Formats: sequence, C-alpha cells, structure tokens
Amino acid sequence: MTQEDIGAPEETMASGDFDERMALVPSPTTGVVPEARPGTPVDPDALADALVAGQLSPRTRRAYASDLAELLTALEAWHMTLAGVTRDHLHAYRSWLTGEPIPGLPPHPKSRPATVSRKISVVRQFFLEAFERGLIMANPASRVRGFKVSDESKTIGLTRQQAQYILAAIDVSTLLGLRDLAMLSLMLRTGLRRMDVLSATVGALGEQQGHKTLRVLSKGAKERLMKIPVDCYRDIEAWREAPRRLREEMPSTPLFCGLRKEGRKEAAIYNVRERGQKPLADKAIWFIVVRRARAAGLQANITPHSTRHTFITLALDAGAPLHKVQMAAGHADPRTTERYWRTKENLDDNAVDYVKL
Repeated sequence: MTQEDIGAPEETMASGDFDERMALVPSPTTGVVPEARPGTPVDPDALADALVAGQLSPRTRRAYASDLAELLTALEAWHMTLAGVTRDHLHAYRSWLTGEPIPGLPPHPKSRPATVSRKISVVRQFFLEAFERGLIMANPASRVRGFKVSDESKTIGLTRQQAQYILAAIDVSTLLGLRDLAMLSLMLRTGLRRMDVLSATVGALGEQQGHKTLRVLSKGAKERLMKIPVDCYRDIEAWREAPRRLREEMPSTPLFCGLRKEGRKEAAIYNVRERGQKPLADKAIWFIVVRRARAAGLQANITPHSTRHTFITLALDAGAPLHKVQMAAGHADPRTTERYWRTKENLDDNAVDYVKL
C-alpha cells in the first residue's frame, strides 16, 4: 500500500457504504483518524500497511513489513484477532522468535537477542497504534519487552594497519577502483552507516567554515552535517572527475553509483550505465567491503558495519572525547558508542595483566 492509497475510498463505493480499512488509517487531508464504528472488524493487514507507510526510510519500511508479517502469521496460525491478544500471547510469541517450540505455531529459526528486541519493538508500536485508534480496548504489548543486549558489540573492527591495507590494496587505475576507494575511505574515516552512504547525493556535498562537508539523512529521519577529511574528499573528487563517469551531475545524482562491466577478466572495463547514474543496490556495498577486505588478505568476517566499528574504536583510541565520537556516529545515547570500544578496551587493559605470579 502506498502513501497515496491510504484512506482513499473506492470510486465505485456506493453512498452510505463503509470501507473497513477507512477505520484503520488517517485521512490523507486532515490526518485525523476516523472513528471506528462499533462492531467493525479490525483488519490487521490494513493497520500494518498504514504503520509501514508512515516510515520514511525504505530500509525501515522493509524491516517493519517483514516483522509485522511474522506477527500476523503467528496470529493467523493461532486463529487470533487483535482484540483477543493478551500479554501471555506476546510472551509466547517472543519465545517463538528465539526458536522455542510454541503450540500452534510452525518452527521458527533462532534469532539473536538484538533481533528479537527489534521485532518486539515493532510489535509494541503496532499494538500502540491499534490502541490509540480505538481498535482495541487495551494494549497487551505495553509491558512486553525484548531481551537485554550485550554491553559489548559483537561486530569485528579493524586495526589502523588493517584499514590502511584495505585502502592501499585498491587499484585506482580503474573506474571501479576509484569508486570503491572513495566509498571505503568515506566509511572508514567518518563511520557513516551503510544506508547513509548509499543514499548520499552529489548535492549533499558542500563546504562550511573552510571544512568539506556532507549532509546525510540518517536513522530516524535526522539530518546531520558530517565533516569530511581532506584526503577523503580528494578520493571522492578523483572518483567524480574520472573520465568515464558522466560529465553532467544533478544535485540528486547518487554520490556512488553502479557500474557496467564490459569485457572479461583482465581486459574488463567498467563504465557508468548508459541509462544514467543509478544508486548502488542495497546489498552491493556489502559485497564491495567483503571483496576489498579479502583482496587485502583479511580473512575475518568483515562487513560494512565493521567500518563503522573501526571508526569509533580508532577515534576513541586516539583520544577523541566520547561525546564528540557519539556526535559523529549519530548515536542518541553515549552508551551505544561505548559498546563498540568496550571489548577492545577490556582486552588491551585487563585485570589479568595486573596479576604477576
């Protein structure tokens, strides 16, 4: 369901007829939620569509849709209506997400605590939406919580030397190399999230008070102004000015676009696609990071999030104040920033180092 579809009545609807979905979604003109008529059946799918459509980020919309689809699948298997759901049902649902067998539900693969917590957060928003719209008399999810997430991040970070190896191993004689160097340099030097990099545009580049900058629309639709180091900006400019890249750029042109491969093996040449500069696919950046890490001889499980982890730990190791690293990373809570550093800090200066026998 698109935003335009929300609450739009069918033109063929007879006068006086009542569309059940109209009771579930806001009016597109006033934003006021129409009051549900007594006895009107609640359509969970329509409510889920409305909740998903309200999310600004495409990635968030996909995550909401997936999480809510799981919930609705469980309710359907239980033959349960929204009005009949209790806190005990949701506790059982939470256990089901961890892989525990639950009567009436099909087997579910075990999810990590952080994943379960995210899914439960979406469930809480779903039932809160239903409650605030008067579709259920009580909110069964109000006191349902996820699991405590570890104080230490499980993501693998890179040392300064490893990060240098990755950048140095990229062949900048090709258009592909210029793009990947610019992108990885930006990720390692600023800690930007994968989706921030993919959504970055040429028009977001700028200069303020003598510093090169990039405006990004990050999680929660928050706009942030990022400082770009001079050498990183040079890599970006080298990529933008490459001969085989399109000459004309619009403000909306993706900062990093997909390329078309022509030829085979060593003779292959990469060019920008003829139909224009399209942003990289969602998973493309994942494969780029993995491929470049392996080319540098790194065998560990390096992911795009590893570059963010690397930025945070290297900045803190170098003496950057926690609040400044938190601001650069876009974290709302400094404890989130500390999670990235805690494992390394504990190993580098552990209590066992003080005991000499």
